[in-house]
Parts: sequence; C-alpha cells; structure tokens
Amino acid sequence: MLGTDFSSLSFIHFLEVYFNLGYVNIFPWRHVGIEPVGVSVWGEQKLNEVPGCSKSFTNLELSLEDDGYYVPHDYNGMIYKLINVRGLLFFSTSFMKDHYRSLLCIDQDCRACSYRRAKLKEIETLHEL
Repeated sequence: MLGTDFSSLSFIHFLEVYFNLGYVNIFPWRHVGIEPVGVSVWGEQKLNEVPGCSKSFTNLELSLEDDGYYVPHDYNGMIYKLINVRGLLFFSTSFMKDHYRSLLCIDQDCRACSYRRAKLKEIETLHEL
C-alpha cells in the first residue's frame, strides 16, 4: 500500500462475502436507480453480493495496526505498508466476526451504509420476535 489506505483496498469487498457479513446481500444502491443486475454478451445476470461503500474499511486497517500486523515502513522518505493477502485473511477473522458493522461508515450522507445499517436492524428485530 503506497500512498493509500484500506478505503481503496477492494480485497476487503471479497472478505465481506467470504465471511458472509450480515449486510453483504443487502443491495445498497437502489437510491441512485441501479438494480442488482450485471450485463454481458450472454445476457443479464442477477447479482447477489454487490459492493457498497468502502470509506470505513480504514477501521480494519487501524485494528490491524493496533495488533502490530500492519506496520508502516520508510523507503527514502516514502511511507508504505506491505500486505500479505493470506495473512490479511487470517488476521482479519476476529475483526470480521466481532466488529464487521464498523465497516459501514457513519457518514449520515452515505445512503448506502445507512440503508444497510437500517436493514440489519430490521432483520435483528424480526429475529428477536
């Protein structure tokens, strides 16, 4: 990671699906007129998992830094961080199980994350009944 942070690390969208996080099948983009459909030369394909916002992926980054897994290095004044993808999968397991909600950003203007958070609350309320 050179000059960027986890908000641009799309591998975390894979981790959302891999760990089957509670919001991964909640489509977050209807408010902008997008449907969960992919189109190719073979026709339309309904999409099950569609990536949402990634602004708060930095919370995973901070957690890994706190655990000493993801440390900055300096090369001639350039700060960079190395990531071992297999290690990222392993070391993010407890975060994904215990703190996955923090991957949804808290920006009130982010309708994708707000929608997913509200749907999660609805689902939990139904399970409590």
